[in-house]
Amino acid sequence: MAGRWSLHLFDWARYEELSPRLREAAATDDFGHLNDDEADDLLEELDESAAPEEVCNALLLHLCVSAESATFEKGLPELILWLRRREETEDAAETLGALLSGRNHVEEWFGCDAGLMGLLTPGEAEKLNRQFDAFRRSYSPRPRRSGIGALTRLFTTTDPAHESIQDLLSLVEQAAEQKMGLAAVLEE
Repeated sequence: MAGRWSLHLFDWARYEELSPRLREAAATDDFGHLNDDEADDLLEELDESAAPEEVCNALLLHLCVSAESATFEKGLPELILWLRRREETEDAAETLGALLSGRNHVEEWFGCDAGLMGLLTPGEAEKLNRQFDAFRRSYSPRPRRSGIGALTRLFTTTDPAHESIQDLLSLVEQAAEQKMGLAAVLEE
């Protein structure tokens, strides 16, 4: 799981609209009949030698993934482990772990080693938001270190997991409020 992870809002309605056509295009390796102006414009920019699943993954990234995100600079697996150790977030950690595993709603026609790695439906994102409710009520962020302890932060390449939790909670809450899904994206 090395690489830079980010979670994004995901337009599930757009995905459901595009997926039958992309699935067919991947099966036939013919992307000339997508009947979608935005997808057709993006196809012109993609590498013609790319595998069909890479093309589909790239199209879904550009057409369904929102710029609204939480980025974790290699710290998302660490954050999930930190959440798993807390009783009130065990279920949320399980949901997030499945999202990163590359199995959650990722079909063969767009499954790749990087890019779009996992999806949550709007209902699953709303459930994840509810799984965090007890945690939100009981959690208070640690105070920032000062002195020598603050200097050590300058030498770490990733933020500790507990410092990323607010970004995660905000994004999950936003997905639930806007009835959007969530997408896990891995950049290598």
